[in-house]
Amino acid sequence: MGIPRKYPEGTGAVTVEEAARILGISRHSMDSRVKDGTVHSFKIGRLRRISRKELTKIMEGNNGNTERSG
Repeated sequence: MGIPRKYPEGTGAVTVEEAARILGISRHSMDSRVKDGTVHSFKIGRLRRISRKELTKIMEGNNGNTERSG
């Protein structure tokens, strides 16, 4: 059983805003997860990107939960 792809095929990475939309969370929440290292990202010059592999891990549940427990 595969994971539905919500991002364009052939795109190696997405912006933080696009990643937030794909995961169904706010941009602020995604920024927080990138900043605390929960979501791994990289920079190309001044642009921050998140790889499709990282998003797939998150959607499969292999990289922790996108929701914080209190």
